[in-house]
Amino acid sequence: MPGPWVMNRFFWLCVLAAWCAGTRAAEPIDVASYLPADTAVYVGWTPWVDKDAPEFKRQCELIEGVLKLASEKGDVAQSDVTRELVGMLTLLPTASGGLGVFDVGLGDEGLDVQAAVVLAGADAGRLSAAIDTLISKIGLTAEAHRIKDVPVQCSLIPDMSLSLVWGAYRDCFLLALGDVAAAKVIDCLAGRAEALTTTAEYRFDQDKLGAGPADASLCVYVNVPRVLERARVLAAELGSPLPPVAERLLEELGVTSVRSKVLRVARRGSALELRAFAHVDGPWRGLLKIWDQQPLGQADLAIVPQDAYWAYVTNLDLGALWTEALRIVEEVAPDALPSVQGALAAMRGLLGFSVTDDLLPAFGDTWALFDAPGHGGLLLTGAVLVVDVADREKLEAILQRCMQMLTPLAAQNDVALTVRQTVHGPHTVHYVLLGGVPSPVAPAWGFVGGRCVIGLFPQTVAAAMRAVDPGTRGPTILDHPAVKAARVGWPTEIQSFRYCDARYLARLLYPLVNAFRTLSVSVTAKAGAEIDLAAMPPVDEAIANVTSCVGVTGRDADGILIVGAGGVLVSGLGATDLLRAGALYLATSDARAAEAATNASGRRLTLIGHACLVYAARHDGRFPDALSMLARDGLLDDETLAVPGARGGDVAYAYIAGQTMDADRRNVLAYEPRERGGAHGVLFLDGHVARLPRSELAAAVRATYERLGREAEIPAAFRP
Repeated sequence: MPGPWVMNRFFWLCVLAAWCAGTRAAEPIDVASYLPADTAVYVGWTPWVDKDAPEFKRQCELIEGVLKLASEKGDVAQSDVTRELVGMLTLLPTASGGLGVFDVGLGDEGLDVQAAVVLAGADAGRLSAAIDTLISKIGLTAEAHRIKDVPVQCSLIPDMSLSLVWGAYRDCFLLALGDVAAAKVIDCLAGRAEALTTTAEYRFDQDKLGAGPADASLCVYVNVPRVLERARVLAAELGSPLPPVAERLLEELGVTSVRSKVLRVARRGSALELRAFAHVDGPWRGLLKIWDQQPLGQADLAIVPQDAYWAYVTNLDLGALWTEALRIVEEVAPDALPSVQGALAAMRGLLGFSVTDDLLPAFGDTWALFDAPGHGGLLLTGAVLVVDVADREKLEAILQRCMQMLTPLAAQNDVALTVRQTVHGPHTVHYVLLGGVPSPVAPAWGFVGGRCVIGLFPQTVAAAMRAVDPGTRGPTILDHPAVKAARVGWPTEIQSFRYCDARYLARLLYPLVNAFRTLSVSVTAKAGAEIDLAAMPPVDEAIANVTSCVGVTGRDADGILIVGAGGVLVSGLGATDLLRAGALYLATSDARAAEAATNASGRRLTLIGHACLVYAARHDGRFPDALSMLARDGLLDDETLAVPGARGGDVAYAYIAGQTMDADRRNVLAYEPRERGGAHGVLFLDGHVARLPRSELAAAVRATYERLGREAEIPAAFRP
């Protein structure tokens, strides 16, 4: 029977098998056309990488070196399984594929999941053979099977009411959980059933995205009502149906108003484009109120300087959101409303002002957070918050009240809070000096027209105020070429704006990526991998095609639309390095984990031996009746007595009780019942720890009981 390692990674087996393909599809295919109309969740992709590309070949070479290294250090069986999984992973970007989840419920023997993966235009025979090999290596048995007269292979998953089905049909490779899921896909491939692409909701969402042809794409689609329906059914089958208050909460939060969600990430040349849409067909309430805001105007975006590192601008009416939150409480849990109101009244008495009646109304609805070179910050220290002010006098009074409260509290800790102000051109900046403490910041703020600028330093705020003030600002983010180009595809009205100087970010990340590449090449060189370390181009060449990332969120009568574009897919930086990092981790994690667990077990057994000797010295040479007595007497903690990496059902170290310091020094005192890396950790009476294969451990345990004259107590697993 396969062990926990197999079951813990079964999900990844399904996912990674979906990603493999031997040839690249001639044309991108929407695999949703091969999945049934009742698909609740769909993830599909088209080829992202040419399998003949030099960078992809270098990636495969590196992974092969990592696998060689892992097989030398880790468990051989696990390394073989990992090799199959990683081998499939390296082929992920070269095929069109789709993963669909159709249903989740309870069967006669446990959880029943209907899900399937389809790969179009792949070498289905090669894939089937690879799955056959992988199944046999992890200890499962494959049997010939037929579904809808289509020959497939089937393997039962131990301890679950699920079966894994795979095979080839009509130039597609199919991997499914259960006969029902496989039959649904086969009917779609044969044209006998309606596919997801024929449903009105899927077509509506794709039309709203309005995306043209792309070099490659990734699509995620969720049928929200069906997901909620299956969640309700599953909860009822489990004996805990959703209570009326939960149903009411879903409605008031606006979740039941959402019909579907779809996201598409496409690569167009060297740039990425993201488009997402949430179809709202119901009241805009609850969480949906976050997007039910007034649109941003050009004046709102113009406060961000053209050379900003990053920026986020949004319209958010906090007062209206608080009113909506109170409405939800009143609708869902009216008994809790007096408690909320009481807490607010108590806060008002403590603060001297009302958060809901004074503070929130003092702010407007436009909020901007950004950083720019002129702020003089380091990483995030130059960031400023700019917020609309509806009532400046009230806000200044609240700030003054806060200082009155904080000053005596700070004085109790010998900290003197002093509000000072300085003038920079036409702008006045206020800041707080924290005297008596080595504070690296001096919180500051200033008012420009109807906006308040807040930052960590007066210099930062002064620089930002020049950009916010129409009379002193220079070029704005609206003048940036990337923003000008992106505005063509924006919705008519937008509620939020996002910007990132991706070239600046890529330059910052370049040393880390370069160091990681060098590290991975160095590690795999010992295993015989020959990889050109200088293949990664210099930084200026690597980021030459990087473009700024620009995104907006808008809404219309149909729902919420998110649009974003930017480029980080460049030679030497981007997807292949991320895949390389993931492959390196996956290929070596089992070896590292096994080695670390082995070392940890040896150290813990040594600590147990020392604790046993101390206990015996205190109790006339007798060792404890159970290892738990060591923890009870404070000689060890419970964590030391647990198996390294153990989960809830795993056992602790086995212990042969009833021995004394006068017993044979060759006797086994404790041992690790679970095999790690082909051996067991064993603690002997003389205090030394060794690692023995199971046959030698059995012989040592039998000899110990025989010397003690307790042959009847020999564990059944160790008897000849």
